[in-house]
Amino acid sequence: MIGVIVAIPLLVITLVMLPYSFGDYSQPVLDFLHIPEMNAPRIMSSRNSAPKTNGEPLSLDESVNKAIAVASDSRFISIYTYDNERKANPNLPVDATLTAGYDGALGTGAWGGNVSVQLDRYSGEVLNFQDARESPFLAQAIHGQLWMGIHMGTWGGWTTRILEFLISIAALYLPWTGIRQWWIKQKARKARKKDKAIGEII
Repeated sequence: MIGVIVAIPLLVITLVMLPYSFGDYSQPVLDFLHIPEMNAPRIMSSRNSAPKTNGEPLSLDESVNKAIAVASDSRFISIYTYDNERKANPNLPVDATLTAGYDGALGTGAWGGNVSVQLDRYSGEVLNFQDARESPFLAQAIHGQLWMGIHMGTWGGWTTRILEFLISIAALYLPWTGIRQWWIKQKARKARKKDKAIGEII
C-alpha cells in the first residue's frame, strides 16, 4: 500500500525533470505523451528600433519602469541590455525578466522569472511579451519554471517541502518492506512443506 501511495508523487517529481535532464532526447517521449509546448511570445510590434536624434538609449530605470507597466502585477527581477553586442548592432532590444503570481523557480536558488518583456532600447516600445502563466498547465510544469517548484517541493511552501521529504524517506523504506514480505512468504512456504511432510509420515 505504501508503495502505491509513494510511487505516484515520485513519478510526477521525476517526470517534470525529464526535459531538464535529457534535453532534446526527451522530446519524443513528450510528443508521445502529447505534452503541449509553452505559448510563443506575443509580437507586439514589428517596427525596428529607430535611434533618437542624439542616439542615446533609455536609462535602466526608464526601461525597467516601462517593462513593469506592461505587467502591472509583476515584480522586476533582471534586465539584459546586450551592451557588448550593441557595439556591432546598436539597435538590439532590451530584455526584461519579471515574476508574477506563482513562480516555480523562486525559493529554489534560481533567479526565477515567468514574465519576459522585450523593449525597443530607444523608444521603450514593447516588441515582444510572454507570460508563462498563459500557457497550458502541463506546458508550465514540463517546459516552464513550474517544474522546478514541483521537483523541489516549493510549490506549496513548507507544507509541500515537508510532504515531499517524507515521501522520499518512505521510498527508502520500500526495499525493506519488500524483503520482509518475501521473508514472511518464504517462512510460510517452508512451514507448509514441513506440515505436509509430517502429514505424509503420519
